[in-house]
Amino acid sequence: MRVVGFGLSILLLVSSLTACGVPLDGTLPVTAAAPLPTSAPTATLLPTFTPTSRPLDTPTAAPTDTATAPLTPTVAPTTPPTTAPTVEPTATVPAAPSAQAARAVNVRSGPGTAYPVIGSLAPAQMVTIIGRNPAGDWWQVCCVDQRQGWVAASVVTASGPLGAVAVATDIPPPPTAAPPTATRVGPPPPRRHPHRPAVGHST
Repeated sequence: MRVVGFGLSILLLVSSLTACGVPLDGTLPVTAAAPLPTSAPTATLLPTFTPTSRPLDTPTAAPTDTATAPLTPTVAPTTPPTTAPTVEPTATVPAAPSAQAARAVNVRSGPGTAYPVIGSLAPAQMVTIIGRNPAGDWWQVCCVDQRQGWVAASVVTASGPLGAVAVATDIPPPPTAAPPTATRVGPPPPRRHPHRPAVGHST
């Protein structure tokens, strides 16, 4: 039995070698070498994958309820009503210097009581001042009965730009006093006696 098994093993080995192309005499067949490639194949780079870092989601804190202090009502101070100031009417200042009589005033032909009276101003009557005397105590006014005249500054109320009033250039000379009337001087006239009736006649 052992001889039969050994022979079977040799037979299987010979069959295997014959199938592989190995000659039974033990010589290996010579295989012609493949020609070397004239150029080396170019290596193709495969795309590489670079992992990108993904930002982490930051958790958002949930809003917390903040306790709000209760509002305290503010009481505004009460301001008393402001009374508008009373505007006093302003007196109208005449554009030209003027004089107003407080009562009836004599108007004279010159600055002084020695001049004759040529007219008069009624109470509250207003006239325009056109000049003054050098002393400044008489005003030359216009017009009374269509005539220029003079009034004493002490008996009228003057208003307006009085500083612009100049001294009048047509002041008449003061009137001269009339000479006194001559009086005859002589012996006193004879004294007359009462008439005596004749003797023998009745009265």
